[in-house]
Amino acid sequence: MFIVNTRMALAVLFYQRTWRSYSGWRDMQFRWKLQKNRNVYLKHAVENLKNANVPRVVAENPLDNLDFRSKEFTDGINQLAKILKIVSHPDPLITLSAVRKVVTERMSPQRVENPQKYILQGTPFPFKDADLGIDLHDPVLNEAAKILRLIYIHDLRDLQTKANELIVAVQNVTANPKTDTRLGKVGF
Repeated sequence: MFIVNTRMALAVLFYQRTWRSYSGWRDMQFRWKLQKNRNVYLKHAVENLKNANVPRVVAENPLDNLDFRSKEFTDGINQLAKILKIVSHPDPLITLSAVRKVVTERMSPQRVENPQKYILQGTPFPFKDADLGIDLHDPVLNEAAKILRLIYIHDLRDLQTKANELIVAVQNVTANPKTDTRLGKVGF
């Protein structure tokens, strides 16, 4: 192939490189069309659409305007945790989560109306006397491991109770033994 001038040589070299991969050729075509119709695409850009006549939504919920990292919020959460006898965490959102858990579990309307029904009766579990199964060679670590194991067992028991409730709910829907003796079937 005989090349007449340098422009043609560069064009041939460029096209040989882009023809090697079809995706490169498609990329080049896409860029060329984008540059050709740039003004058409720019009027549909996100920045320009933001300035359109979009109604402004005003939040009626005052919690939407809270700054969760402000000093007042952190102090309020820590005071609330102190009242509920919860240990504060450096992250106020984790402390808030602990406060929420205590309030929802221990201060629900049913528990406030009839507290005697929800107060546990009997002797407490002697976790300090319980055997951990392993020795961590530190009494503080052994006690912490026992507490973590009891919390894990408690959470596992809650999960099992919820799974059993789900099974019962599904069985109430699916296991309906209505007998139609004419059809010789049991069920729907």
